[in-house]
Amino acid sequence: MSQKQMIFFAGSSSVLGHKQALYNEIITQIQTLGYDVLDSWIVDLLNDKEGCASREQVLERQQKLLRQADYMVVECTSPSLGIGYLMYQAIHERTPILCLYDASLGNDELSDMIIGNHSTLITLIGYEPTNVGDPIKAYFASPPDDNLYKFNFLATKEILVYIEEGALSSGLSKSDFLRGEIKKRLISKNK
Repeated sequence: MSQKQMIFFAGSSSVLGHKQALYNEIITQIQTLGYDVLDSWIVDLLNDKEGCASREQVLERQQKLLRQADYMVVECTSPSLGIGYLMYQAIHERTPILCLYDASLGNDELSDMIIGNHSTLITLIGYEPTNVGDPIKAYFASPPDDNLYKFNFLATKEILVYIEEGALSSGLSKSDFLRGEIKKRLISKNK
């Protein structure tokens, strides 16, 4: 890694009381691997930096941080609407997501929305309560989509409609559809 990559960490705040040590351990493991952990809402809570921002400001800040992230790491054993929303945003931004869950509980406790999501951007890995580090190390040893780079661009309404309709009709995400179109129409013609 030439430049430190940024990680957005999320965990359910409703169980913070009994998962604080686990969340801190996950953050430490990520930092030990050389990544920077962004000051997401849960990280702020762990560091007693809750602040007095409005709900709108909290949402805007989380979305901004998520756009800066190279990866999202989620402890998803305890379902959370906020985490689900942020995961949706991460998928929309094409940000790979590592979903960690307590394997000793099995995956019956996990949200069907996570288990049923077959996005190539989501990797679901169980951890043993005494060793959350190994799954994190394994994931970052060979992260998915290593050859994909995230970028944003402005488009006309006509282009957006083309991408949305093409993605819908082909059953692909907008990003996968656009990559395919570029490969098919531009790259193959230039070879």
